[in-house]
Amino acid sequence: MITNFEMKKGTLTDFNSVRNLVCLELINAERNVKLLEEIPHVRIHDLAAIFIVVPDTEVIGSVAIVNNELMNSWAVDDVDSLFELAKKNSATILDATVNDIFYEVLNYMDKEDVCSDINTEVIKSSGKVVFKMNSYSDSKIFVATNSKKIHGSAVMLYDDLLHGFSEVIGTDFYIIPCSVHELIFVPCIGDNTNPKDIVEMVSYVNANELSEKDFLSNHIYKYHSGTDFLEMV
Repeated sequence: MITNFEMKKGTLTDFNSVRNLVCLELINAERNVKLLEEIPHVRIHDLAAIFIVVPDTEVIGSVAIVNNELMNSWAVDDVDSLFELAKKNSATILDATVNDIFYEVLNYMDKEDVCSDINTEVIKSSGKVVFKMNSYSDSKIFVATNSKKIHGSAVMLYDDLLHGFSEVIGTDFYIIPCSVHELIFVPCIGDNTNPKDIVEMVSYVNANELSEKDFLSNHIYKYHSGTDFLEMV
């Protein structure tokens, strides 16, 4: 979580001034029990969606975590309504991307052949953009995050994103929590995905390669397209 924040005095406590800047961040609930006692949040399995205020929508640097005191100063007492507002703001400010993992790697390395044979799509629902997607004809693993690549795991909460991705790939899929900043989507194709093996891999990476501040979960999730249901595996 990023907590440093600078804003003109009084602005942060004026809800009308910041209502369009309230976004979502996903954190692990079990490792943030004390924090969650002090801040409004929504539980999703072992995760918690918390609220942040983003002062600079172009360069996401410091943000303010919305605590109970700040929410009271806003005279807002409906967490569910704030959650719906934050989802909409997040989808606009931190717009979602779901890209082939090799595309992400090549793009990060600034390779010239990153766009070779790439298929770029804009996935919409009810006329609104849900996420942008770059994939190859044989893509099997995808990275889901946002265009700023910070607080990106929250894209799994965006309206129609999970359903929209399942329609593109034509099947259910597993969600691997890489960090608070990104997720991996793995389509359930044949017998190539053993959830037990994936969980063991996630636990190993979290224990040996991921910093505590970036940790999201040791569990994985499965999205069932037929019922629009997110299961913790």
